[in-house]
This record gives sequence, structure tokens and C-alpha cells, in this order.
Amino acid sequence: MKTIVLIFAFIICYNFTFSQQEKELSEDSVSVSGYISPFFETTSAIKNLNYFGGSGGLFLNKHLIVGGFGKLLATNYVIDSLYNSTDSIFEKDLELNMGGGGIIVGYMFMPAKKIHPVVMLWVGGGSLSVNKTVEINGKKWKKNISAFYDDFFMFDFTFELDYRPVNFLSIGLGAHYQMFSGLKLTSYKNTDFNGFGIYFNIKVGEF
Repeated sequence: MKTIVLIFAFIICYNFTFSQQEKELSEDSVSVSGYISPFFETTSAIKNLNYFGGSGGLFLNKHLIVGGFGKLLATNYVIDSLYNSTDSIFEKDLELNMGGGGIIVGYMFMPAKKIHPVVMLWVGGGSLSVNKTVEINGKKWKKNISAFYDDFFMFDFTFELDYRPVNFLSIGLGAHYQMFSGLKLTSYKNTDFNGFGIYFNIKVGEF
């Protein structure tokens, strides 16, 4: 599920960013602009989870943005122990993995200004899994624990201030609130992944 969602998200990003209409010479011609953007975000959920990802957007007009995104955990998250539905316990060498993607809808205020606010809604899905490190023939491998795998829906609300030093580059810094839905794991619940955080990105494109 995670792989499919990420591939789908990056295809959306690519199409939104690079499928620009050719400019005509007439006064009625319409040009479409867009951007690509690596980003980093952190949340207060479960010991401050950090994410790294990429997004792409298309400007439908000077203010309205639509696009797509994909993201993964930026650092390894080690878990001390887990219980499953049969009360069996898994201990040591456990690692949480999470990733997802989806669509973006945003609105840019005062687009002609060098510094301008942007609000966005990120909606998508992904999967959460837990790996256990096992040793086979003297080598360590990461094995997925099937009892701890589930899909989820993801909602993220962001508010950022963008600074545009040049026409093709924009730097954004702001706050966001992440919210999960649909998780049915014994050891984790949706609210474990909800929380406020900080959001940083660099956008490159035609604004």
C-alpha cells in the first residue's frame, strides 16, 4: 500500500509540475505555472516524529494551488516493546516505518509580495508497519511483523510564510497540524500520531 501511494503521489507531482500549457501570442493566451518542492516537517506525536518528502503544485490562478505529495519518516524510530491482539509481546530491535502521500489544495495570499502567507490542506493515506531485526546466517535482516501493519488516512493543515528572493525560488517556514484516521492497531491509536509541528520547504518553479 505504501509503495503504491508514494508512486501515485509522485506521478501527480510530476504531472502537475511539468504539464504546462504552451504560451500563445494572442492576448487571450493562458499560461500555467507550478513548482516542485522538497520539504521537512516535525510533529509532537510520539516523541517528535520527523518526516521528509516531496511535493509538486500547479497554480490554477495567482492564488489557488493544487498538487500532490509523498513523505516518509526521516529517521529510524526504535520501539522498546509491542503487544498484539493475542497479548503476545515483541521486544528489542523493533523499528517503526511509516509513509504515505496524497493531494494538496492551497491558497496563496498577496502573491506579488516577496513575503506572503500560504495555507494548505494535505489529504491522503499511507501505511504503518513494524520491523524486527533478525540474524540469519550471521547477517542481520529486517523482517516485517505482520501483526503490526495497517493502512491509514492522513490530514494535514499547514500555515506558512513564504519568502521569494528570486522569481523561480521560494522558501517556506510555518506550522502544521497532522491528524490520522483509520488505524486499528492494538499498540497504537490514531491520536498517537496527531499533533502540531514545524514545516519547512524550498519551492523551485515558475510562480
